[in-house]
Amino acid sequence: GSISARGVVPACRSLDTVSVLARSVDEALEVQRVIAGYDDDDPYSRRAPFDYLRRGAPLPAPRIATVETVDISLLLEVARLLYEGPWVAERTAEFRELIEQHPDMLRVTTRTVLEGGLTRRTVDAFDAFHRLAEARREAERLFRDYDALLLPTAPSCPSLAEVAADPIGANARLGTYTNFVNLCDLAAIAVPAGFEATGLAKGVTLIGPAWSEGRLAALADAMHRENTDRVGATRTPLPPPAAPDMVAADETALFCIGAHMGGLPLNHQLTQFGGRYVRATETVPRYRLHALGDRPGMLRAQDGVAVAGEVWALPTAALGALLAQVASPLGLGQVELSDGMCLGFLAEADGVTEAPDISRCGGWRAWLAAREAA
Repeated sequence: GSISARGVVPACRSLDTVSVLARSVDEALEVQRVIAGYDDDDPYSRRAPFDYLRRGAPLPAPRIATVETVDISLLLEVARLLYEGPWVAERTAEFRELIEQHPDMLRVTTRTVLEGGLTRRTVDAFDAFHRLAEARREAERLFRDYDALLLPTAPSCPSLAEVAADPIGANARLGTYTNFVNLCDLAAIAVPAGFEATGLAKGVTLIGPAWSEGRLAALADAMHRENTDRVGATRTPLPPPAAPDMVAADETALFCIGAHMGGLPLNHQLTQFGGRYVRATETVPRYRLHALGDRPGMLRAQDGVAVAGEVWALPTAALGALLAQVASPLGLGQVELSDGMCLGFLAEADGVTEAPDISRCGGWRAWLAAREAA
């Protein structure tokens, strides 16, 4: 629903997504910025909850699922439903008149797939819808802990002969690691990843929650450049990477010093509202840091130190909703950074009187590393 599908010949109208193919991640993102938008005449069009196509900076410590092994068996199960479940019947519904009155106009393979939808049972569709709801919830949990899910774009690159011998099976297998993306309302960017020993191309796909393209872009671009500095078979050089977008007029820069930083347990509270990473920095040396269990509390102090943290851009309209999730004694206030003032997390003095002072570590990440080493 991020791009209008009006005028597109549908496959599965409730799932169809217009994809962008380009020489680089940044060029694809630029095209997406031009063509995306709400269309009142497309019943499946959706209004974006925030400006999701602003490019974030590369995360300093991204957490990538599958690099850290996770169980995606439910997602793979749901992926198979695209060819085995009720969505086959959705394809059939779009071409019902053609199938029933002019079947000879269709290629044999296409007709075989579409005719399969005529025998689907409604009761089986509800089983599939309930299973899909479970998979969507599983994906929500996954992206609370990880910035992206990394998978092969396809399990193999079939030859023309293999496709001719089993066109339905070959095409279904190509979607093994991607067919669940639209079903689970996720976003994805696929990039080249070199070649197999046989000379056949291979690729990887970075997957995130809906409306995460801007955050995925930096990761995907880095992966593309890790494998090649050229554009496909043309061998022309990749254009240089785009600079991250600056904090916009409708965003607020927020200095994070604890569990809201990238890769840490509360970071999803920022990303769910459209927060994106801008840069790493530190305060001036006039703050003390205390450990409050699973989060830090920072106070102004004349005998303080410089505290390391991250600046994130957050839609200003989301600040109230974020603050409602912040537990006492933490709150938001103006923090003096080494490069200027910024809204940031501060603690009430009364709330940290019994908390250990960890200022010597210079930051929450360093404290976590020291605690783990001990």
